[in-house]
Amino acid sequence: MKKESVISAIVLLSVWALVGAFHLVNPLFLPPPWKVFNVLLGLCYRGGILGDVLKTLYRMVLGFVLGAAIGIPIGLLMGRWDKVYRSLEFLVDFFRSIPVTALFPLFLVIFGIGDVAKSSIVAWSTSLIILVNTVYGVKSA
Repeated sequence: MKKESVISAIVLLSVWALVGAFHLVNPLFLPPPWKVFNVLLGLCYRGGILGDVLKTLYRMVLGFVLGAAIGIPIGLLMGRWDKVYRSLEFLVDFFRSIPVTALFPLFLVIFGIGDVAKSSIVAWSTSLIILVNTVYGVKSA
């Protein structure tokens, strides 16, 4: 880890602690770091957070695997054949320009509220990144 990263983290925590100690911001909106740390320890100790962390990791891994399963084959095709690249380049660039968070309501309408919608939004965002990197990797090889 770089020394600058450690220094910036220490500065951030110090400013946060000072803001919390002098109540410059309502503690409801920005509680001091020691209160956040105590609550986090309490959640870890009681086990209340472990299930949520595991669910989040499951959605993340599932979305990444689906995104890779979509992005790698299409990226290989686009990188290998110029006709496929020229045919799909506009669509890929178009969908990359749309923020994924802006598509979340659409994903909720299509997939409903639940793990499927959350995993699909991860799959969508990762598939575009993996696709572009696969295309450039194949083209440069």
